Amino acid sequence: MSFEAGAVSQEGGTMGLGRWIRSVPHKMVTAWAGQSRWKRGIAHVLAALSAILWFMAGVIWYRNDLTKFIPDVSLILVFAALPCASAAASLYRRARRPTPPIRWWWVVLAFSAVAAAVWITMANLWPETDHITDSLDRTRQRNEIVRTALAAGAGVGAAITVLLTFRRQHHHEMATEKTEHDAYERRVTELYTTAVEQLGSPHAAIRLGGLYALERLGQTAPDHRQTIVNVICAYLRMPYTPPADTTPRHDPQPAALSRARQAIQALTHGKPNDQPRQEVQVRLTAERILADHLRDTRPPEQRKSTPPDDKFWEGMRIDLAYATLTEWDFHHGHVTEANFSQATFTRPASFNNATFTGPAHFWGARFTADAWFREATFIGPTYFKQATVTEMAQFDGATFAGPTWFEKATVKGPARFVGARFTGDAWFGGATFTGPTWFERATFTGATAIFKKATFTGHAWFEGATFSGSAQFEGARFGGFAQFDGVTFIGPAQFDTARFIGPAQFDTARFIGPAQFDGATFIGPASFGKVTFSGPAHYGNAMFTHDPLLHGARVTHLVTPEGGQMFHVWPPDWSVRPVPGGEGVLERSRAALLRDLKGGDSR
Repeated sequence: MSFEAGAVSQEGGTMGLGRWIRSVPHKMVTAWAGQSRWKRGIAHVLAALSAILWFMAGVIWYRNDLTKFIPDVSLILVFAALPCASAAASLYRRARRPTPPIRWWWVVLAFSAVAAAVWITMANLWPETDHITDSLDRTRQRNEIVRTALAAGAGVGAAITVLLTFRRQHHHEMATEKTEHDAYERRVTELYTTAVEQLGSPHAAIRLGGLYALERLGQTAPDHRQTIVNVICAYLRMPYTPPADTTPRHDPQPAALSRARQAIQALTHGKPNDQPRQEVQVRLTAERILADHLRDTRPPEQRKSTPPDDKFWEGMRIDLAYATLTEWDFHHGHVTEANFSQATFTRPASFNNATFTGPAHFWGARFTADAWFREATFIGPTYFKQATVTEMAQFDGATFAGPTWFEKATVKGPARFVGARFTGDAWFGGATFTGPTWFERATFTGATAIFKKATFTGHAWFEGATFSGSAQFEGARFGGFAQFDGVTFIGPAQFDTARFIGPAQFDTARFIGPAQFDGATFIGPASFGKVTFSGPAHYGNAMFTHDPLLHGARVTHLVTPEGGQMFHVWPPDWSVRPVPGGEGVLERSRAALLRDLKGGDSR
């Protein structure tokens, strides 16, 4: 396996004017100069512009022609030239390439520059001696002119020498930097290769050393962290069968402490039959390394303003599909993408306060104990299709910002979604909740919340929940107490063919959109006391084993916005009595009341 070459950048500088000179042009220019050749071209232009500004500043300062109109013109030009020169130097550094050899025409150009300096100096100064009549004085002045011209040529030659010295130093620095970089990459590659080879060792102690070597390498080489995470995840994805837990139930020590003691004894004695327990410790170490370095303890509101801990590896992806995880503790974890499809969690798994900024896959995952996702945040799509939780599933306060799938998921213990927020579509179709289920104060702001053919064997509490879009409970089965007190249905509420075996309570619920209970079956008592119907209500073909209770229920609109009659289908013996204000209240028929009285007298 090969690494990509990493670059180590170091930002330095002073405060004040120097920092401004470097930062402003760099931000303005490098934002659109992406390719090296474009950077070099722009650097040439900026260098020429800087030279022109320097030349103009010198001429104006020497002649002093404009200072009487604009004060400090030369200083202004100098401050304009400095950012251009700084930006040119920055782009030259970023677009650096191997130093080319000195070609013959460079030498010709250098000699030509020296000769041009001598000739220009003499051409400008020699005519000034023609008006001198004294031959001796004229000769002396012309000798001075020759010395001045030679001095100018020497100055140009010195400048060329300085440039060559700078070029030589620059080439030396580049060679040193490349040598150090190559040595660094070789050292990283050697450490990585050695660590990976250690992971394939049959001895648990050597595998542990390989994991710790990878952890140290990832801490010192940030560019290779994703590769190291991938290697550790690949190790955990290897086929593995956990050993049977032989901790006695009456053992006063905690189970984890007892297992650790047994594993330490196995590591020290090195017995062949203890290999499974040694592997437990290796896998626990791998899980801990991932969890420790993917944990961001900063509050969500401070993550943009507060720098992360040095231990935190930001922006990682993890792929643990089909992995067997022993004691997964990922509280406050922060990853861009997570794949736990078909993974098996042999003991309680914690994802409390974890953040998934990308897709989170738990498709077919098996939690043999509790699954904790309290206050977790899922920003991207979330998949819990066909997942199985043997004991409690805890999602209190969780946030699902993207579409969420719990289709055909199974929770055999209690399931808690108290205060959970679903801002995208939520699919719970065909899900099975064997134990008590809480969706109290949950908010569904997506277009649809689908619970079609979901099964709630235990009690189901939806008290205070809000459904902004369509709430679809067609064919759902409620085996225990179904409580929908105070629920707000803003969109259509569809309970067609739903089956309520235990008591069904909708007291004080608000149906702003249509309320559909066509073909629903209520075997236990059904209460709709003080319910508000703002849209049409349909109870066609609904079956009630007990007389439904709609006392105090009211209808806010008896006519449609177009002026037509609002169509309702109420349970038997119930009808709407209009009241002032265009509303109506539900009341039971006189015949039903008399029948109830006769039934009470006969009893």
